[in-house]
Amino acid sequence: MSGTSANPFSRMTILVLVLVGSMAFLGLLYGLGTGEFSQKDNNGKGHAVSNSLVGYTAFFDLMEKTGTDVSLGRSPAEFEKTNLLVITPSLYSDGEELAAIIEKRSYLGPTLIIMPKWFARKDPKLKSGWARLVTATPFDNMEESFGVSSKVTEKNIDPNAAQKENKKPSALSSNIGAISKTPRALTVLEGKDIRPIVRDQKSGKPVIGYYDDDGYYPSLDGDAVREYSDEEYDEIDYERYPVVFVADPDLFNNMGMADKANALHAIALIQAIDDGMDMPVVFDLTFNGLGSSENLLTLAFQPPFLAATICFLIAAVIIGWQNFIRFAPPILGGRSINFGKTALVRNSAAMLKLMSRQHLLREPYLAMVKRKAMRSLGIAPSSSSEQVTQQLDRASKPDKPPFSVLQNNLQRAKKPQDIVNAAVQIDIWKKDNL
Repeated sequence: MSGTSANPFSRMTILVLVLVGSMAFLGLLYGLGTGEFSQKDNNGKGHAVSNSLVGYTAFFDLMEKTGTDVSLGRSPAEFEKTNLLVITPSLYSDGEELAAIIEKRSYLGPTLIIMPKWFARKDPKLKSGWARLVTATPFDNMEESFGVSSKVTEKNIDPNAAQKENKKPSALSSNIGAISKTPRALTVLEGKDIRPIVRDQKSGKPVIGYYDDDGYYPSLDGDAVREYSDEEYDEIDYERYPVVFVADPDLFNNMGMADKANALHAIALIQAIDDGMDMPVVFDLTFNGLGSSENLLTLAFQPPFLAATICFLIAAVIIGWQNFIRFAPPILGGRSINFGKTALVRNSAAMLKLMSRQHLLREPYLAMVKRKAMRSLGIAPSSSSEQVTQQLDRASKPDKPPFSVLQNNLQRAKKPQDIVNAAVQIDIWKKDNL
């Protein structure tokens, strides 16, 4: 089978598999970190990722297509940033929590609150993400905490019935543009500290208004120029940002964005709230139950930790590439400790040499040689060390150094080589005389 490769895959195939797998894994981590896979957003309710009649995807897309820096806010951290925050609470949102956020953002950025109106429910007969409108409902959750609520001007409205031709809806007037189509079951604002931006001409009540908190917002007054007394001028707080309430969401939701005049008015209102500051627009999703808490994986893809994540990925790519272009199989190293007594002795000697403890072997080596000589020469075990040395001297050959001299040489040796040389001489004596 000459000419064939032991690897069934080519290098290019392996490279493609590794790249595709790595990108898929990173995509999974990014999705888990940002909460993209956590839940189904298009649930038919009134928020910026809902395609139903009461959703605001059309408003979000409109802002995006006009060149506005627009994004979705899934974290409460967006409440503490300088931006134009659009909050679309549900009918069951906590009014006290919403009022606290409004107060906290007074000096951070403008806030647009589009209050809910329709009670919507899922219908198994409808497409996924669609909802059926049941009835128009006022939003009074903020009445006690902030003094603002909404009121439906028409009672017992069937949202699914056709509009009667003989009933002329109320007309709306706006300070910053024109609205050609009045929503059905019109909802108006209730509250003594509301300055009208859009007004129902029939009742005179505001449909859209800003909270009169001693701030200075001439762009929201528009054509209705507001006159200030000397005392009011002294109390103006130029550092505050406006809080705008929309009582009727049909001017901004997908149902309202189907009308060109409403869409143009929505753009004009955002521009008036921004007042030339070019702030990013953030559509909040936390009040609709679509928020996500930050975790370590989320922080890994956000500044300043994003830089460390990128460095880690680059290092991983370099390591992977270095292993991919290896020109030959890795060389397997031998055993650290070989088998057998000889290997054990050599390893032990190497360890003693490394530790510089050769001098500790002198006395044990002498004792071992003497024990062997005593057995060979029949010397009594009760003999003293001096008597054993004398007996070994008598057993030494006349033309060779006696054992006592060799013993003395080993005991005085200090350097490792001198110790080895003296031990070798004793070993030679042992072979010659025993």
